[in-house]
Amino acid sequence: MFLPSASAETAETLRVPGHTAAACLSLHLKPAGLLQLTSLYGLPGSAIAPLQRVQNAAARLVLGLSPRDHVSSALQTLNWLPIYYRIQFKIALLMYNALAGRCPEYINDIVAPVASNPGRKQLRSATRSDVIVPRCRTKFCSRAFPVAGPEVWNRLP
Repeated sequence: MFLPSASAETAETLRVPGHTAAACLSLHLKPAGLLQLTSLYGLPGSAIAPLQRVQNAAARLVLGLSPRDHVSSALQTLNWLPIYYRIQFKIALLMYNALAGRCPEYINDIVAPVASNPGRKQLRSATRSDVIVPRCRTKFCSRAFPVAGPEVWNRLP
């Protein structure tokens, strides 16, 4: 996900000789941090819609589309996921890296495979490489990575 910088520049001023439009745009867009992106999990669509509009506008700018052109094919051309799916992807990627041991220790400590619990080794979820989802009683708690990460990971086919 990218958030626009404070400068309002036109497509012509974004062009740098020898670079594609996408590369020029990425010079002026700042990537959001991973933890910022994962904190958007569980928000209602009304909160994610403004971010999707920013991404749509960026895709239109990069490809030089008019405001009336459909943006879904533009996102596919640029290989950009819609914001909702990008949030899910980033959480699943962080879970994959945590399970592979390629994350910082504090994230590795959060993730516990079902097979690592002696009482759950015989469960079907242990053979599917599912992860233990901690119990949570509030909606706010369900958006935290220790709960959201295993939920997203366990929903993967």
